[in-house]
Amino acid sequence: MNKSSSLLSMDEKLAEVMRTPPPRPEFAAALKQHLLSEGIYAPRPVQSPRKSAWGLALLLLLLICLSVVLSGPQKVLADINRWLAYIPGLGLVQPDAALRVLEKPVRLTRSGISVSVNSALTGAGQTRVEYGISGLPLTAYPAGEINSGCAQQPYLLLPDGSQRSVNNNETLPATVNDVFLVLPCLPDTLPGSAPTDWRLPLHFVPLPAETTLLPVIELSPTFASTASPAAQKTAESAQPTPAAVGFDKYIKTNDGYILIGRFISGLRSDQRLQLTSALLRAARGKTVEILPADDIDPASNALLLSPNDFNFVYRIKAAGLVFPLFLSFSGPVFDAVPGAAEIVFDAGHKPQAGQEWLLNQEIGIGRSTIKLVSIQAGENVYFFNFEPDPLFDGPGVSIEGYQALGGGGGSHNKSLVYNTLPTGSLKLIFSNLYKKSGSSTWTGHWQPDGIPTEWPTPPPSQACYSNETLSSIPDLPDGLDGWVLHTELNPHMRLVLSGMHAEAFAGVQNDAPRPLTIMNANRGALTFDGHWLVYMNEAGLNLLDTTNGESSLLLKVEGYGPRWSPDGTRIVYIGTGGAAGLYITGRDGSAPRQLSGLGYESIAGWSPDGSLVYYAVPDAANLGFMLRSVNINSNETRDVILLDDSSRKAPMPAVSPDGQWVVYRGSDNNSLYIKPLNGGSARLLLDKPGLAITGLTWEKQGHLLGFSLVKENAGSSETFLMQVDNCETYRLPFIQGEINALYIP
Repeated sequence: MNKSSSLLSMDEKLAEVMRTPPPRPEFAAALKQHLLSEGIYAPRPVQSPRKSAWGLALLLLLLICLSVVLSGPQKVLADINRWLAYIPGLGLVQPDAALRVLEKPVRLTRSGISVSVNSALTGAGQTRVEYGISGLPLTAYPAGEINSGCAQQPYLLLPDGSQRSVNNNETLPATVNDVFLVLPCLPDTLPGSAPTDWRLPLHFVPLPAETTLLPVIELSPTFASTASPAAQKTAESAQPTPAAVGFDKYIKTNDGYILIGRFISGLRSDQRLQLTSALLRAARGKTVEILPADDIDPASNALLLSPNDFNFVYRIKAAGLVFPLFLSFSGPVFDAVPGAAEIVFDAGHKPQAGQEWLLNQEIGIGRSTIKLVSIQAGENVYFFNFEPDPLFDGPGVSIEGYQALGGGGGSHNKSLVYNTLPTGSLKLIFSNLYKKSGSSTWTGHWQPDGIPTEWPTPPPSQACYSNETLSSIPDLPDGLDGWVLHTELNPHMRLVLSGMHAEAFAGVQNDAPRPLTIMNANRGALTFDGHWLVYMNEAGLNLLDTTNGESSLLLKVEGYGPRWSPDGTRIVYIGTGGAAGLYITGRDGSAPRQLSGLGYESIAGWSPDGSLVYYAVPDAANLGFMLRSVNINSNETRDVILLDDSSRKAPMPAVSPDGQWVVYRGSDNNSLYIKPLNGGSARLLLDKPGLAITGLTWEKQGHLLGFSLVKENAGSSETFLMQVDNCETYRLPFIQGEINALYIP
């Protein structure tokens, strides 16, 4: 087998096997909280390093070294890959070993924090354990001047008192089937922030005889791909690395394939790619759905040569597909602009959170000019806002003499987080500006050897609507009137209260809600009677009377996602900044207090009697989010139900006003499920009708569900009303953006 075009020499392969894996990055809590408030960061359960497959790699090292001498490097690489097989849920294993696996998942919960061992195996000179942690507050992690937490490694405790590392290159003794997973402390946490000395009993059993081991097929490098002329020219002029989309391995499953490969951009080190599209199509142009394959880590596939390159693992169903498949990646390419620029900015001696300086200052970097529109202060963070320009990406920002804890932002906005906010006269340095030089598309193709002609036919979707049937939904007819609170992002972010029909506000009564627009605000909430609207902006938590448009500031807090109690007397919201967690306050902003302190809760709603608040957090089992309830009087918290196959990023849960149901986004962010709170089975309401579901809300009776989604062929959201018990659905053609709340008289 010739591996020359795979860009991995045997020396490189050995170097990659021996390379120490990078440490898990821990960002400052302040930065995490800022990213949360911007919707950028979504905490996930802490995962063990199982997926990096280092136990397997270390086992192979000695065999590789010996085999290189005896057989030569190319033959060895072919033999190594023949040793591998795939078991769903366990990943890549050696098929010729007497494997033992975890009999069943194990979970331990203490002080609201859960550790779950989800899978484990031992055999063939390796022991691997996958575990997850959920319920840790952001404050448990280092911030400010403290830059490290618990570094004690978990281990396996054997009956004789000996210890083994969690992921190692040793098989447990054949007579040992019971061990303890011991976590002296939870990784990266601060002393006193969480319980210590966790011990979870693990019982190993032989791999069930009915387990199917699927072979991993190593491909001769299939880098017969095409790049657009601009990308190919760039690659040829800069370095010998060819631009390519390559397929290295594949696994045939019972209903399709798992494709393992990598994208090689071929770009220079001073170039940057903004990937805007990843598309898999069949031979006749049909888009192929890409499914998750979480038990295989893409990073373990191959050594990458550039920050613009990446590995991929795609799982697909093959029924109805016409081969070959074409995988395309597209996006603009930016070239680095040499040079830097400096300006002096006076922040004053006591900048306040929410304070803004409008500058509109031109900044010249090299031969390019960008405009710094404004600077805003937050809780130990500065935000830098540039005039949007599709020609530029960046620049980076720093403050001379001050070391930031971290930062974030997008193409035209940046943030810098500090332990203590720099004040007074500051020298700002702008550099690392990139200018667009063109757009490129890279395409690779693949088809299996011996294409099967028959595949299991998937059962017909039981969902109310799918992408194929969404266009059949009619516009809302006359007869149902009400108001929709929605967030618009284009051309500016604003919160809008609109009627369901174009003429909805003609001749409204004096005490009825009026059309309203609130700039620089999003994700508000309405009381059931439509009288009061609550929302967050830079100033804090605000209350607005919809009958006259008068507003008042309730609390000077940072946060998002407020929700009204059923009787309209209380508000819950997620606090960020220095007070992260779930909070409750009165309608007048009185008596605010904390209900939970995680800092990444996703509010789902209230119980009908107003005694419970529902929220969701990532679960340690890594199967989705867990819906929890907290009693507003006692602060007692309990797990309610697991939101099966829910979005790993943001499930957007919404509990119905009658307390019977919860709706949420699926793992693809594009399907909608409804599940009874008593623990029954989830039902699919929407089967991938577009690109993403962006808003979910119930009307006060719980009969109608409002949802917004981004369609594949549209840049903005569309909004619909559905009667969930019979799937009767109507389109609201005059509503743009993301639905936040409904009011129906």
